[in-house]
Amino acid sequence: MIGLLPLIFALLVAETTADAHPLMPLRGTWTLPLAILAGIVLWALVNELAGRIIAHIGRRRLLGRWELVAQTLMLAWFTWTCYGWGWSSRAAHGHQFGYTIAIAPWVAMQAAHWWGITPAVRALSGHSWTRFGLMMHQFRFGVLPMALVLPLFDVGAWIAGRWDIESWFTGYWGLLMGAYLAQLFMIVLLLVLPLLLMPLWGAKPMFASELQGRMQEACRLMGVRVAGLMRWPVPGGRVYNAAVVGMMPRLRYVLFTDDLMRDLPPSQVLAVLGHELGHARHGHLWLYFLFANTTVMISFLIDNWLPGVLRPLLGRLPEHGVMGADDPLAPLVKLVVGLGVMGVLFRLVFGYLSRACERQADLAGAELVGDARIMGDALKSVAQLSGQPENEPSWRHYSIAERVVFLDRVHQQPELVGWHHHLVRSMRNGLIALLLTLFVAVWLFDPRRDAPTVEGARLELAQWVDKDHDLDNALKRADHGDVLVLKTWLNRAEEGDRLRLARLFLVLLDPEDVRDDKSEKGDLVIDDRIGYRSRNRLRPFIDVSTGDRDCDAELDNALAYCLVAGTEEPTQQDLDLAKMLLPRLELRMSSAPSHSEYDTIGCVDTALKNYPKALEAFNEASRLLAEDRTINDDERLRLHFNDLYRRRREAAIYNNSNAAIPGFVPLPFPRDWPGAPVHEVPLMPQLKPPHPGAQAPLRVPPPAGPELPPHGAPAAHPSDQGAPSDHGATL
Repeated sequence: MIGLLPLIFALLVAETTADAHPLMPLRGTWTLPLAILAGIVLWALVNELAGRIIAHIGRRRLLGRWELVAQTLMLAWFTWTCYGWGWSSRAAHGHQFGYTIAIAPWVAMQAAHWWGITPAVRALSGHSWTRFGLMMHQFRFGVLPMALVLPLFDVGAWIAGRWDIESWFTGYWGLLMGAYLAQLFMIVLLLVLPLLLMPLWGAKPMFASELQGRMQEACRLMGVRVAGLMRWPVPGGRVYNAAVVGMMPRLRYVLFTDDLMRDLPPSQVLAVLGHELGHARHGHLWLYFLFANTTVMISFLIDNWLPGVLRPLLGRLPEHGVMGADDPLAPLVKLVVGLGVMGVLFRLVFGYLSRACERQADLAGAELVGDARIMGDALKSVAQLSGQPENEPSWRHYSIAERVVFLDRVHQQPELVGWHHHLVRSMRNGLIALLLTLFVAVWLFDPRRDAPTVEGARLELAQWVDKDHDLDNALKRADHGDVLVLKTWLNRAEEGDRLRLARLFLVLLDPEDVRDDKSEKGDLVIDDRIGYRSRNRLRPFIDVSTGDRDCDAELDNALAYCLVAGTEEPTQQDLDLAKMLLPRLELRMSSAPSHSEYDTIGCVDTALKNYPKALEAFNEASRLLAEDRTINDDERLRLHFNDLYRRRREAAIYNNSNAAIPGFVPLPFPRDWPGAPVHEVPLMPQLKPPHPGAQAPLRVPPPAGPELPPHGAPAAHPSDQGAPSDHGATL
């Protein structure tokens, strides 16, 4: 039946692929839902056939193997549905209850699975399960808690988006804070969950009887307060099980199925009660939650370190698409690695922890009845009545046979009790120490924690050139147009130094600023002229690689952009360089689309008078900007670029519509710096449309000449070589 791992894996798939671009998107509104429905129907038929074959053969081990194969196939199909066809992305961004809808196909596949294998379960267990009864039992016990939690998270996400709370949880520490607030929310939810589960599971207070009184007295002797002892009716078949639900005494319930209460002797029922109370007395639920927090922290570290680990391993692959920030394969790689890590952590680490806790709970049951052999007899009775072989393995509980052997050893060697309690305490203390260590590691080794600011980068570069006079001279010569000296320095430098210098340049090109004076009303101010003044420092990187593909791509994009967008009058050399970089940018866009690089392509095509391609690029930039969640750190930045791309699109539409008209004067794309000239899109209709049926294009007199640059900007392009000055290498 459904276990813990398949559910966790399915949730991980839905979450990881929510922002991924589908590999093979299905066109049409209903094509994808119909394809999913067809897959569910086909899966139901496969399980019906498998169930009848297993029932005919009559081997329980065959049922266990089919369960493993079926869960793997369902997870693989669900992964393809989400990643290949883009189901989770469509659900997450197309509906308020996105993740609840995203997980729905997997839940439907589970229902089809339970429905189809009912004949096999009926034949092998000897219980007269109905199809609906088995399906509902598995749904209520395995899926219902998740079904209660996901809508709450979806509503929370909707509220966060509606009132702009999402911006609080962006960036590295914002994401970390969000993860732990989510954990805090889970604690609150776990505390109140019993109040929701009792009516949904159909649990009812236990009838007053002599046995019920002995059970209440047992709770007092064990020192475990409970809110109630509950009957747990399971319609549709027989179930021999018990459970403790709740992490707080006033909201803690112990549940017994009617079949177990009816068919086990009172002494064995008390042993089972002691087992469940042992889970509560030793805080196993809190221990499991501690493990969950540790896995969250490990996943957080892996997510940040994964690209740096994979790039050296994949260094011989083609240049584009090696786990960059916008690599289309990144979600799939993260998913595969995430499933592997979660599988190892839960199957091995949590499996060992859970089995140790089960043995500790068995010891509590033996303590309550005063004889470890009675606890062992209770386990054997449950296995026999359930139709379960005693040697059937269980990764979370040990097999019944192994648990009975351990209890027999405890009966002969009582000192094993103290040793096992010490083992569980050591695991608890180890988890606490590991969690604290991981938290410190996240803070110490986060690559973004020490990301330099503009001032920090300027100071670091100044200290560097003070020690390296060759670099100082190379930068000064480059600032006066002679880039050969800097290119020579880069070729001789170590790869790490090239990468370090390139990243400092990219930080120093950062044009963002916020004016806090009253006249500017705290507006975001961007000045692309900064990049143009430093363009000669970037030119050597056209031929010299930093060793980091993402950084090389950033340098190409920054140089191409500043050559045409950082000045109103790019020289022929500027245009030639931008034209040379254009194929590199277009190749990268074929595998890793980015709104900023599409914007650069549009600006270069406009400068080269290729207006149809410019319009196409600006359209893509606007579309990708709307889908980009990484820019949510500052809503002002999103609004700024949204307005800039809109104005550039309008200019591109005008130029594309009127380019064929004789005497046409194109509109330049809007520049992005304070006081940049604004060329409004004309409103006067053109007399002759470019083609029949098209909207009449617009035409106006040529725009006015460029304004003089503000104070501090160069009056002419420093492209001519000259004698280097004594200062300015670190500016």
